[in-house]
Amino acid sequence: MATPRTLEPPAAAPVAAGRSRAGRLDAVAIGLLAVLVSATALWRPAPWFDEIATRVAVERSPGELAELLTRVDVVHGAYYALLQPWAALAGSSATALRVPSALAAGAAATGVVVLARRLGSRRYAVTAGLVLVLLPRVTSMGAEARSTALVTALVTWWVVALVTALRRGGRCWWVLTGALGVAATLVFVYAGLLVLAQAVSLVVARRGPPPRGWWPGALAVLATTAALGAVAAGQAGQVSWLPEVTPSTLWLLAVDQFFPGSRPLALLAWTLVLVGVAGTLRRARRDRPAPRDVPGPVALALPWLVLPPALLVGASLLGDPLYYPRYVAFTSGALALLVALPLARWRRGWRPAAALGVLAAVAAPTVAAQRQVTAKSDYALVAAEVQRQSQPGDVVLWGPLAEFPADTRVVAAAYPEAFAGLQDPTRGAPRSAGGGLWPATRPLTEVVDGLARADDVLVVRDAARPLLPGEADRRLLAEAGFAPAGTWHGPQTDVLRFERVDAG
Repeated sequence: MATPRTLEPPAAAPVAAGRSRAGRLDAVAIGLLAVLVSATALWRPAPWFDEIATRVAVERSPGELAELLTRVDVVHGAYYALLQPWAALAGSSATALRVPSALAAGAAATGVVVLARRLGSRRYAVTAGLVLVLLPRVTSMGAEARSTALVTALVTWWVVALVTALRRGGRCWWVLTGALGVAATLVFVYAGLLVLAQAVSLVVARRGPPPRGWWPGALAVLATTAALGAVAAGQAGQVSWLPEVTPSTLWLLAVDQFFPGSRPLALLAWTLVLVGVAGTLRRARRDRPAPRDVPGPVALALPWLVLPPALLVGASLLGDPLYYPRYVAFTSGALALLVALPLARWRRGWRPAAALGVLAAVAAPTVAAQRQVTAKSDYALVAAEVQRQSQPGDVVLWGPLAEFPADTRVVAAAYPEAFAGLQDPTRGAPRSAGGGLWPATRPLTEVVDGLARADDVLVVRDAARPLLPGEADRRLLAEAGFAPAGTWHGPQTDVLRFERVDAG
């Protein structure tokens, strides 16, 4: 008797399974590549101000961290809380605290490959993933002890969950979509703006309102954004350094947002975006496609890319500044999807590979520059210079930072061993006492009498700012018997040395 046809697997089943396995391998391979790129020489750059803030925060007890978040940095509270167990296990050095970001960059790249495969061909998925790996913003945030890489990964997988829910339906997928949106917003509040971009994408694709299953998660994200934003508004003083919106903001949007340090790469990438979007719109006008449940690459990625920075810039024009390039780095996945569009449409296999090779060659010098010792700050050089010049018992004084609301004492927080044994007479109440990140600093006028026991004074100052309050402190040191004995100039920071002058 003939074997029933129903027992024969469909001919397409092995092919589909093979494609699924290949897609998973692609996603994992490109994710690992992103981790490798991010982790390469991750230990070399000296930490900058925000990374030192991360270290100071995660070194606190849970109670002290909770007290901190009631005063400053509530927008980073979830990130600090997640990082504390890792710091307890791996330590709180800059290198240790950067490792989770390298892993998060890999998760973001994996998510982009999975998302692009949901929207298009395998070639498109691989191309989009490789584009993300090459973006200077991604290679930077993957080697930085801040929440940027983590929120980028969460946002990317949030969009993956959304597309999966739209295709498959089911309460579990919609719950996962909302949960990832809330998680991303808790890690960084600006991620909540993506819910508005999703609404636009869904309305454009469906030519009607978003599906019913999307609304509970979207409302939960909006509620989280509103609650966290309300608390953060009371801490706005810590971002008082954000620049006003001016014509130069266009440069930040076009270059620094994704391509810091690489204008040629920005030009190439935006050209590809324009070509890809224009081609899609031209075909849409010609073919007049029917409404669809799942947005296409342009309908999904363009609002994701444009709306968050546009909303922040618009709000900044109406009130206090809110926009800064790295704050919207979570839109990197959208840019990768759009850059990859025209590359994946080329029929000859060598052309996309050649184009990616050009992008990699243009990006390589920027990535290499990001791994230099002074790429983020010159604090490692400053600490080494202080250690070279100082003797136990010497006094160290600090000047204000030009950009951030703190002083150069942050160098000691990053490299405490370099300042061991030195006197810090202007140090006031410890940071935990006031619930802030940094210790209070007393004016030199209050402690100048205590310098009598010191032979040398070292002053660490931001090259762009004098001592507080300017030359008055230099006169105080002269009256206390100290004379200038030399100045070491770093890229951003100076170390001034004053020696005691004999009265005779």
